[in-house]
Amino acid sequence: MADTRLTLSIPEDEDALEQTLGKVDELAEAHDWPATAAYQIRLAIEEIVLNVIKYGVVGGGQIDIDISTGQDAVSVRISDNGKAFDPTHDSEVPDTDAELHDRPIGGLGVFLVGRVMDEFHYVREQDLNVVTLIKKL
Repeated sequence: MADTRLTLSIPEDEDALEQTLGKVDELAEAHDWPATAAYQIRLAIEEIVLNVIKYGVVGGGQIDIDISTGQDAVSVRISDNGKAFDPTHDSEVPDTDAELHDRPIGGLGVFLVGRVMDEFHYVREQDLNVVTLIKKL
């Protein structure tokens, strides 16, 4: 399997996210990613981009997604020009031991990304939030 790169720039829009996830599904199928890895990569992209759409980018923003797939791993780089936010440190850690009715709604997305990806990094680069996700295949 040859290395492949998919680069997308999308507006801060949930419809654009759905179209992007469709392209991720196509890439996974074309490169025969294991089903679990494909699901986890899709979930991670969806959670990070949805958080950017809901909380990060303010008016007219753009989200860039760069997916590189090789024989052994998939690398996803998501960048946005929203306010600085490090999901690897600034997100609240959910209390997964609490009773379900005592837990607040939401707050599990970033936690799940950290659990399903092999690497999850953040840097602030030239006024951009840059999240890098690695999933070994």
